Amino acid sequence: MIFTTQQTSAEQIGSLREQGVQVFVMGAQRVDPSAMMDCLKQNGIERLLVEGGGTLNLELIKQGLVDEINVYIATLVFGGASAPTLADGMGLPREQAIPLQLVGVENLGDGGVLLRYLISPKN
Repeated sequence: MIFTTQQTSAEQIGSLREQGVQVFVMGAQRVDPSAMMDCLKQNGIERLLVEGGGTLNLELIKQGLVDEINVYIATLVFGGASAPTLADGMGLPREQAIPLQLVGVENLGDGGVLLRYLISPKN
């Protein structure tokens, strides 16, 4: 399944469909994440792993489309001001912060740690 916009050419969409890909054109310039999730649900998708970048992650979280976050903490320190983060873009002001509830911690064989959070309802 591919979700795209009206900016994708008819030729590209046709080529994908010829290969058996379900293509959904949703929007002029941007795919609406909520509409995409509704479409996935209508097609029997109940769980979705998103390994998107920080911009997509933040948008899905802000729209209330995420119920669980898994964070891997590596045994390396790297990065800097331009390093990718879980939530990129403009971010959220403190008063709009999304509360998380830690529900699992797993020590992995490589020395890293996997943290599992649920999105907590806002008060």
